[in-house]
Amino acid sequence: MYYRIHVLSYHIPSLRERKIDIIPLTEMFLEHYSQQLSSPVRRISAQCREHLLTYAWPGNVRQLKNAVFRAVSMWDGSAELTVEQLKLPSYAEGFGYFDDEFEGNLDDAMKQFEGNLLRRLYPAYPSTRQLAKKLGVSHTAIANKLREYQIAKRR
Repeated sequence: MYYRIHVLSYHIPSLRERKIDIIPLTEMFLEHYSQQLSSPVRRISAQCREHLLTYAWPGNVRQLKNAVFRAVSMWDGSAELTVEQLKLPSYAEGFGYFDDEFEGNLDDAMKQFEGNLLRRLYPAYPSTRQLAKKLGVSHTAIANKLREYQIAKRR
């Protein structure tokens, strides 16, 4: 059945593989959203063009489209679209997103991550033994962590 309906397949490479399309797409989205939001059409600054071409685009075309929409909707009266207006999160291939706003130290970051992970997993593994088995630690350690982060069973 699959081979009956799979007559024609078409592979569209990701945006990071089609650098040549980034600026034309940006200009198209900029014009479209400027008309839609009754905002003057702006040019893309040289620095912004460079940033667009070197960005990794983990969110592909949708990320570009949303970034341009946000920039147009938050228009500040400037004649050029800037890197700051796009508000793209820092991203490096192989490392993921970076948070420029982070304040604190590694211990704080680890505790925040650990607390969020336990809050996400606890409903799916509702006993300390189940959660401990899933995470490869003792149930006593999990019980202590749940108490530390004030995570309780939902009733």
